[in-house]
Amino acid sequence: MGVLSLVVGVAMLAGAAIWSARHREFVRSAATARGQVVANVAKTWTDRPSGSSGSSGVHRLSYCAVVNYADRNGEARSYQDNICFNPASFRVGDAVTIRYDPRDPSRIMIDRGDKVYLIPLAVGVVGALCLLGGFQRLAGRNLPPSNVPEVPIIPIDPAADRT
Repeated sequence: MGVLSLVVGVAMLAGAAIWSARHREFVRSAATARGQVVANVAKTWTDRPSGSSGSSGVHRLSYCAVVNYADRNGEARSYQDNICFNPASFRVGDAVTIRYDPRDPSRIMIDRGDKVYLIPLAVGVVGALCLLGGFQRLAGRNLPPSNVPEVPIIPIDPAADRT
């Protein structure tokens, strides 16, 4: 179990680091544009219990922002965010910053600042805890048996305590 924890921890830390580095590189090289939220599109999805199949489940509703903006060539564009929230994360009329790749307009995102790093941070913390647990588990395998004598547990008879 200790080796598995180490492997999972390394994989989670590596995934969080790679995602963060790629995102940082995208933000560094992306063009920016000011946009305006023009709508919040409702998306429904079904939350099914794990291991279940069929159509049973809880129907959920979230909202994806639709933003109009002009790219660096002045061409009017529209983008529907792929990160949806309930309640909606933006109000219609809000001004937002758009980051996009001028060579590949499909690589685009609404700039949310450092909030975007919360998920990889959480994944990294869980990965670090898996590593710690794996190391502790492996280190505990080679410990000599404890020399602490066992203390007998003596049941207390409540009737015998009446003096």
